[in-house]
Amino acid sequence: MSVELWVIQQGLSRSQQLQLRELWERTGKLEALHFVPPPRLPGWWANRHYPLIAWARIQIDLILPRNVSRCIYVDIDVLVGADLAELAATELSGCVLGMVLNTGLAQKDLEYVGSLGLTEDSYYNTGVVLMDLDRWRRERAREGLIARRDSLPVDLWFVDQDLINVYFAGCIASLDKRWNLRDAAAVPEGNVLHFAGRPKPWEVEDFSSALPGLRRWKEALDRSGIDRTEVSTWRRAMDGAAGLRIHGERLVRRYLSNV
Repeated sequence: MSVELWVIQQGLSRSQQLQLRELWERTGKLEALHFVPPPRLPGWWANRHYPLIAWARIQIDLILPRNVSRCIYVDIDVLVGADLAELAATELSGCVLGMVLNTGLAQKDLEYVGSLGLTEDSYYNTGVVLMDLDRWRRERAREGLIARRDSLPVDLWFVDQDLINVYFAGCIASLDKRWNLRDAAAVPEGNVLHFAGRPKPWEVEDFSSALPGLRRWKEALDRSGIDRTEVSTWRRAMDGAAGLRIHGERLVRRYLSNV
């Protein structure tokens, strides 16, 4: 089965894009590869933990062409050890999205989820999402999500994940946990490992004492031959300036929401 990939990226150099293309071409299953920027959204939607690019999944219909009827969205902090073709063929039973429940929430997180009108049994993790794009377009989901964002608090804890859960409440198909296994102690075989929380694999320096899943991520990186390139000083400065602008927009939004 051939695969067409869209990489939503911000700041990937031409050299890094070429490295990724060469890596995936070696599999012999890459049909096409596209590097695309995230669509524009208000800066105040971001926070210091979640940049604006995290919101790209709610604008998926602007990123993918109309002839794409179904897709799988995968976060950056994921190690795939299962055949995604099986996931792509999963029945959604009339739902727009399929996701894995976000179980194991801490008490404070459960209280926060409750403030959104949701429960642990109705709150899903958006790290891996099976999407019926035909239905998404018919129901004008992007427009509905953007309109719904204005009625929610400025400071969403899990940003787009919160919005998606609130907007699609009651119409999300539950997937088996192996498609979004948030357990760094697990092995990737047969699973899609999602390194939610901290540390991220690229933040680990000593893998000798790391959990098995993190070590397997390092082994996969070594096999790929891709360098863990440090972020340039210029890029850090640009990100810092963008962060200050977003912080300013959030302060203004908080003020206006309280007036």
